[in-house]
Amino acid sequence: MKTFLVTTLLFFSLSIDAHSYSDTVNEQEIQILVEQGSFQEAIDVLPEISPSKRSLEWNILAKKSFANLIERNIISGNFYGNIEQGSVIKSRYPFLLKDTKIMSNIFKSGLFINPNCNTRFDNECMSMLGYSLAFNNDGPKVAARLVENNRNQMAGEPLELIQLYEMAAKTKQNEICSDNKLQNAVSLAASKNDKVYQSFASNIVTKSCDKFMFKSLEDNLHRDETIQKLMCKPMSVSKQLGKISLMVCKDKGLI
Repeated sequence: MKTFLVTTLLFFSLSIDAHSYSDTVNEQEIQILVEQGSFQEAIDVLPEISPSKRSLEWNILAKKSFANLIERNIISGNFYGNIEQGSVIKSRYPFLLKDTKIMSNIFKSGLFINPNCNTRFDNECMSMLGYSLAFNNDGPKVAARLVENNRNQMAGEPLELIQLYEMAAKTKQNEICSDNKLQNAVSLAASKNDKVYQSFASNIVTKSCDKFMFKSLEDNLHRDETIQKLMCKPMSVSKQLGKISLMVCKDKGLI
């Protein structure tokens, strides 16, 4: 599961590659590729148009290329291909994140990968759903709804749900931030010597749920140096530390 989680983060962290813009590729040629149904080829050459020369038509061609390729992938069963296209959209074409149909099809592809996740809420499904939702502007709302509606069905191992919880916490709902499983997941993730998990924990505590106290996290902070190094400073800034925790952090020279 950890490998799956790290892999998803690698997708999220894709950065825009350096391009040498072409003088030979233009929007008319991309239009021809789209009309021919060569959607992947069109996507491959879209970046060859320099930013200063990208018109509204370029945006339309990008939308048509991705929309058609993603639909074709669903028909052919290439659902993992759609998840990869989601990564490309997130890193290079963020304006398409607002396209409801495209993002809905990417989410649908995630469910096709494991159809049991329509009704099952174990670790694997929660991680997969969190991955799919991360590409969608409405992801936090949908994630929060999944947490609320399936609280009692979720797997007992809270750490594996940290990705979904992190997304749901972005809604800043009281019911989400005060959820016992979320709070336990945060404590476990913060104690791991792993930047992936620690990042999720830190985001929940000091960004999305910065108005809340995390008792389980504080209890572990008193005796866990890993949590101290990660959380002392940001939690002191957001005034989430109790008196004992403040003393511990000060004694360690961390605030």
